[in-house]
Amino acid sequence: MAAGTAWEHKILNAINPEIRQDHQITIEKYRLRVNYDGDKDGVIYEVKTHNFLKEFQVTKPYWMQAQVEMYAMKTDKLYIVAYGLIDEEYRDYSGKVDDGRINFYPVKYDKGWIQNEYLPSLKELCRALRKGRFPT
Repeated sequence: MAAGTAWEHKILNAINPEIRQDHQITIEKYRLRVNYDGDKDGVIYEVKTHNFLKEFQVTKPYWMQAQVEMYAMKTDKLYIVAYGLIDEEYRDYSGKVDDGRINFYPVKYDKGWIQNEYLPSLKELCRALRKGRFPT
């Protein structure tokens, strides 16, 4: 995890140094705080590092994170940026980013999932928090 955090900015800078990094959006109504890695011109870039020897997969948790980020930013454009780290890069963060190991995975916004699954759960959590209890 430390290596991923250390490489994140370098990867975004390799894509485009004008990408705004580490932005946060809060939606007070839902007590929601969304942090994402980078954005430029209405496009979110969410960096995920992985072991170069293993194939990267957009997992369900990654997909859900992407949905919430797009919802908060009011955009339908997001790329998961996968970067395969080689063994030495887990120990030494000083190297250069290899552009050939940057892969982009577009994620399509799913308004139905947000409206029918995510927001109802989030609203229930907010109600419970206001009442000082756990959601049912």
